[in-house]
Amino acid sequence: MKVKEMALAALVASSAVAMPTDGELSSRLSIERGKIKVAAKSVTDANARVIARMRQIVIPSLSFKPPMTLADAVAFLNQAGKEYDPWKEGVKIVLKTAEGESVPAVPRIRTNNISFYDALQLVARITGYDFEVRDDGVVIFKKGDVAKK
Repeated sequence: MKVKEMALAALVASSAVAMPTDGELSSRLSIERGKIKVAAKSVTDANARVIARMRQIVIPSLSFKPPMTLADAVAFLNQAGKEYDPWKEGVKIVLKTAEGESVPAVPRIRTNNISFYDALQLVARITGYDFEVRDDGVVIFKKGDVAKK
């Protein structure tokens, strides 16, 4: 087993993060100054646990349609996260927008048995937003903007 694979296996074992299955481990993983980096973002134990929790929460049915906005979708995901989390804690999502900025409408989405992580990723992608996983939850922000602390 290569050093990168061993490091990822150790991370997976210590924090319940799913092992990548795409076969592109070397392009997604690097070790720099003692930190394991996946997809160019530093992964701490705390945010690895948040990601693992987001992947464990499965929303049985997701249905969004206009005039629902991104803010409405975030509110739904916050509620669904608590409801379907086995520990009933959920993962807090905070939507960051500039003052006076309107949030986009969410187009029609209908799916079943989707993880909280995949649902958030889907909603962010189709609305032109991005998100950052932090130790205490998730911040969603417009692509190109920087997530403010």
